[in-house]
Amino acid sequence: MPLPPTLRPAFVIRRKALRQGIFGSSRFWKIVAYSMFGRQLFKRFFGKQPQVVDVSILKGAGHLMQIETLPQQGRRRGRRSTR
Repeated sequence: MPLPPTLRPAFVIRRKALRQGIFGSSRFWKIVAYSMFGRQLFKRFFGKQPQVVDVSILKGAGHLMQIETLPQQGRRRGRRSTR
């Protein structure tokens, strides 16, 4: 049986880092809080890398290549489309 979300180690550490580090005066927990939340923000802003789908070489004159990307879907819309 899995642990409830409030008893998972990452949640407990995050809560303790917030209370004692950011809102408290502990320097150690402040560093832990900044590293945990900083890592999440770093992943959010720089996490997704472009993926190479195809590499084509066009030879000769008169060739045209049109590249389009699909618009990003929201989380709910993505979940609905997979059903």
